[in-house]
Amino acid sequence: MKVIGDTMCILGGMKNSLLQSSTVEQVRALTKKVFNVVGKSGGFVICTGVGEIEGSNLELICAPVDATREFGVY
Repeated sequence: MKVIGDTMCILGGMKNSLLQSSTVEQVRALTKKVFNVVGKSGGFVICTGVGEIEGSNLELICAPVDATREFGVY
């Protein structure tokens, strides 16, 4: 793999429905789980699958950002 190396950047992991009707604790738990499973070696960017966050709770949008700062540091 001389051209691209041995790390691939993957993005996704956050369900849009969670950002509309869950709790901060549920969003943080999913963020932690995804980083533990997919983001072990770095190269993972958490985001919604579709990108549309209209109708989402602002507190829930901030939760994965805060959790990423805690769980996504390599």
